[in-house]
Amino acid sequence: FNDLTEIVSEGSALVYAGYWKNTRFAIKTKEVINQINEIHLTGIVNPHPNIIQFCGVTKLKGETNYSLFAKEIAYAISWLHVDKKIVHSDLHPSNILVHNDTIKLADFGRSRLKVSDHYTKVFGIIPYMDPKSFETHSYVLTEKSDIYSLGDILKRENPISETNIKLVTLYKKCWKNEPAERLEYSSNNFRIK
Repeated sequence: FNDLTEIVSEGSALVYAGYWKNTRFAIKTKEVINQINEIHLTGIVNPHPNIIQFCGVTKLKGETNYSLFAKEIAYAISWLHVDKKIVHSDLHPSNILVHNDTIKLADFGRSRLKVSDHYTKVFGIIPYMDPKSFETHSYVLTEKSDIYSLGDILKRENPISETNIKLVTLYKKCWKNEPAERLEYSSNNFRIK
């Protein structure tokens, strides 16, 4: 589609005007589960001269691929842990930026080398902090703390129905209360398609 212009926002859908092969169309975007139902029902009632004709399904430029973002965040954390021996210590959504559809981790002000057992005062955004850091003032944040934060960034208490089950399983393994029960980083654990 070319020359897309938003016409209206209605409930869970956006309607755009655009051109395809020199023909003007109205393009309606909806949640995937609603789309499937609408496509099915539209197919049943077509063709009829007084009912809108279904022409096809497309993906708009700029649609977000959350599974890819999850993979990129995990890859960045792995690189810090495995290649650079760094614990980020302050992972939360405000420290994850998107530039040209690529994830960028930011804010290394509280990061430290893994080989250091140097205690640093624990700060952060409470929902994304390792729960163990609340038990004692001298708790040293580790890779498992970053893994907990990653799980919290990715999680939803009630996953959206279309969410990739591998992603749901992954983040549930990340946000265990006990660090030893949290997911170990390996490229196999973080394969999400």
